[in-house]
Amino acid sequence: MENDKELKQAKKRTEKIYITDIAIQKVPYIRYKNFSEKQNMIMRQLARDVLSLSKEFNDSNEVAITCDIGADMPLDEYGISYGTEHSVQITSDTLSNHILTSADSVSVGN
Repeated sequence: MENDKELKQAKKRTEKIYITDIAIQKVPYIRYKNFSEKQNMIMRQLARDVLSLSKEFNDSNEVAITCDIGADMPLDEYGISYGTEHSVQITSDTLSNHILTSADSVSVGN
């Protein structure tokens, strides 16, 4: 019940929340179902990258990263889509669009 209250309060925010270095450092490690340890580590790094890109290049607005999670080195090449405070269109980036339409296993981090 306490978590529901916190979620409602978060939705009512009227001021923009800026990303901090501490928030980037505190991205947790999550064990996703059917993912290997390597893929889980990649997902954590992608989450950190999304926050870093948003903070450094998009005024803490929405950013999405698209990658082929099944590639040998998925962190070497990924698409980046920059959005507004409330949304991002992942197909606006050419590489993201290519990955979405051609990769076997796609991951989009936002």
